[in-house]
Amino acid sequence: MARRHDADRSRNSSLITRRGLLKTVGVGVAAGAAGVAGTAGRSTAAPTVVDLGKEGLSDGDDVSPYIDQYWTDGAEVHVPAGSYHFDGSGLNGKRGDCALVGSEDGVEFHRPSNDSQVRPTIQCTHGTMRVENITVRGASPSSSNTNGSRWRFDALDPDSRIEVVNVNHPDGSTNNSDSNAFLSYDDHRGTLHFKNCYVAHFGNSAFYTNLGYGSSKHNPVVVENCTIVDANGAIRGGNNGSRYVDCTFVWRDEPHTWVNGSSIARGIRWDYGGTDELVQNCHFYFGSGIGASGSAMKFEDKPIGGTVRDVFIHNETGEAMFYDAGGMDGWSFENVHITGPGNTGAGPLDGVKHDAAPDLRNEDAVWMPESQTVRPGGGSASQGAAETAGTAGGNTSDGGGAGTGDDGDVTIATGASGTISHDSRSG
Repeated sequence: MARRHDADRSRNSSLITRRGLLKTVGVGVAAGAAGVAGTAGRSTAAPTVVDLGKEGLSDGDDVSPYIDQYWTDGAEVHVPAGSYHFDGSGLNGKRGDCALVGSEDGVEFHRPSNDSQVRPTIQCTHGTMRVENITVRGASPSSSNTNGSRWRFDALDPDSRIEVVNVNHPDGSTNNSDSNAFLSYDDHRGTLHFKNCYVAHFGNSAFYTNLGYGSSKHNPVVVENCTIVDANGAIRGGNNGSRYVDCTFVWRDEPHTWVNGSSIARGIRWDYGGTDELVQNCHFYFGSGIGASGSAMKFEDKPIGGTVRDVFIHNETGEAMFYDAGGMDGWSFENVHITGPGNTGAGPLDGVKHDAAPDLRNEDAVWMPESQTVRPGGGSASQGAAETAGTAGGNTSDGGGAGTGDDGDVTIATGASGTISHDSRSG
């Protein structure tokens, strides 16, 4: 059972104040693009640091009541390595300037084995909230529409932000499910940043993070260095200023189905509004036998626009990889490569290259703490974060997935020759 706070709990400098993923995201983006972060709203007060191991949490316990009791405004809560039962209840609520940090040695939250849905709504009222180093285990069961499992994140204040780092959902959902890994809704007003997250096998979009769009809002969603596997729709793109960088998208098996039994292998779909967006150094693999393919990117007839740069696609299906449903005119495209035995066309997009394949080194990287960041293209963690645009992730203007590490050497990404092998991934 969770115990009461100790009156003499130590205070220390915090992950909240010494880390800031977002300070450099958006630096060097396409002309006119606005950076998505600053330092507004960040508290300089030392947080209360809580080690749940010292509070009585042991491997195999239910972690939910501990989180509920100790994760409050200004608290940095550390979860020791282990596997814990979890129903989502402790995460619910509104907090600010706080962090929930799992051990880099491995933390697993096991969802209930029954038919219940896990639906925490996690909202940041002020400053920075950080959730880090947690893998959720167990597939979400089938559900009706709008009632599936999901972790919902909303930064409620325009100056607030949420950082979700190495939070993973590798087991996804069963068939006939409306579950997502992550969701944001119209309460989202600040910045939401996902980094190093691994998501697979969901019956609905893995990142359903565009529902907070409003024409007057600048409330970006950043998806950085994340891996999405066999998704029934990977990302719903949108919100002004959003960024999708250094990401890996893979379909080798047919996705699990939505509530009506349908599935489609689709990358990023913009079916809501959002301008000044960026897609950069993203790597897509569409294998054979994956069912219906809905393209790497689909642009609906919405107020959307931005830049697509340094994109590498391998296609074994008959579908074109870019689908214009009326919203493609607001976008510019640079250095797009499509390889493979399938359709190497890009719909209405001209100037596509065919000589550099995607780098899938992160396809199986379920656990990636920030200190162990590896990016497609070979860019280092510090270099990739500091150069989210420009040469983010290390791709050169002529393709091949080359990257510059901290020492200035150039690393050639897997598949630079234009071929790709599932068994020869590096990293």
